[in-house]
Amino acid sequence: MSGELPYIAKPNRVISSGAETLDAIALSLVVESDRLVIEARTGTTSDREIVVDHDQIYRVELVEGVAPEIEIETRRTEYVVTGVADSLQRARRIARTIRRLSNGGSEPAGGDPAGTERRSSAGHDHQSEEQPPTLNTGRSDDGRSRVYPSETLHCPACDQKAEVPEEIPESVLEVTCPGCSITLGRVDDEGESVIIDPDL
Repeated sequence: MSGELPYIAKPNRVISSGAETLDAIALSLVVESDRLVIEARTGTTSDREIVVDHDQIYRVELVEGVAPEIEIETRRTEYVVTGVADSLQRARRIARTIRRLSNGGSEPAGGDPAGTERRSSAGHDHQSEEQPPTLNTGRSDDGRSRVYPSETLHCPACDQKAEVPEEIPESVLEVTCPGCSITLGRVDDEGESVIIDPDL
């Protein structure tokens, strides 16, 4: 049975290729706790429901543009859901939620890593983290890690905990501990996560 519905979006198209080929009007994209449900209009009087379990997903990519797209890839099929949100910030939240619920995607044998973003208007790709790391996992070689909205920061000095807000205000550049006021990390250039640097 499906769980709570974190997000419901109203995209405009769904295109799939691979084991299943489809180009249809998308009526809704529902992100449930265990699966994605895409409702599509395949004809003048016929609708179709596409269900993708989170554990089947190994790649989630947000294509930034005027109408943001989310690409979702399983071992057999790639789905492109266009016009997924009315703002880039909301599209990022939806993509981030799908990555989190599918554990960031898992790389299939001989496959590509999951969880990237790119800007369609720019001539280069913008890579995000494969899997949103926390303070305890996902550290880079230099000891830095990322904490995303709704995740918890832990102060090493006073043991105080603080949750990163769902939307990080644009004016915030650094995050300080509410208990002892030391700097815990800095907000990344996109305003999407807090980078925890032990050298700060």
